[in-house]
Amino acid sequence: MLRCWPLKRKTPLKRRRKQIKARAKFKAHGDNPLKSYRRRFTDYQVMVRAEMCKQQRLCSRTRAEMAFSEMLDSLRILYQSEAIFQNGDRFILADFYFKAQKLVIEIDGSAHDGQKQYDAGRDAWLLRAYGERTIRFANGQVLVEGANVLAAVLNVLKLS
Repeated sequence: MLRCWPLKRKTPLKRRRKQIKARAKFKAHGDNPLKSYRRRFTDYQVMVRAEMCKQQRLCSRTRAEMAFSEMLDSLRILYQSEAIFQNGDRFILADFYFKAQKLVIEIDGSAHDGQKQYDAGRDAWLLRAYGERTIRFANGQVLVEGANVLAAVLNVLKLS
């Protein structure tokens, strides 16, 4: 006697299209076929968390970041400290952001020594998603060669 198992119904076409669109929307997280790209947090929850992290980072700035901000303040250059860029459930805090020139400046400490590839991916994402260029300087470079760093930044700001 042959037994006929109930056939598994396929998901409706509309639902499959929505799933494909949802996956395409968050490809910036990485293209992993085993991972679902469903969001866990709302935009509001992500921004609240980002604001908390921003306040913590503003309270614990490095000497190089404070020296660089003093250089910019002395020249009366407008910038934003710890700007927030959002990508789905993630966010990026940029050390210095020049909105008019679409420029992000990162001052990297010793924690960035082992994560060059991560930083490069983050810079590429900022350029692709927001059109922001990124320039990176080391802490020691800002503290020792502050005039050269400032000259390089001014050149980029004038060209923009």
